[in-house]
Amino acid sequence: MALDGLRRFIREARPGRTSRPDGPICRVTLDLRRVPWGADPESAQALLRGRPGVLDVRVDARRCRAVVWHDGRTSFPKLYNWLQAQAETGDDGGR
Repeated sequence: MALDGLRRFIREARPGRTSRPDGPICRVTLDLRRVPWGADPESAQALLRGRPGVLDVRVDARRCRAVVWHDGRTSFPKLYNWLQAQAETGDDGGR
């Protein structure tokens, strides 16, 4: 993953943060246009919800975007790297 790509992704992301008794919840909007399953809301929700630390997902299939709420104590770069690998390999969602 190129550092410039990560910086651009962070700049374009719209994160939000709140907290709950057992830790912070982070929200980020992800662009799903480059992943093969990005236009299929059911697949996108299932695959993203299956990632470690993801608490909830809302997919906008028309815009190929997903709002993901995740546990702030888990590593967001792992989720981002997995998403990039999906786009690069054309993988159908294998973990």
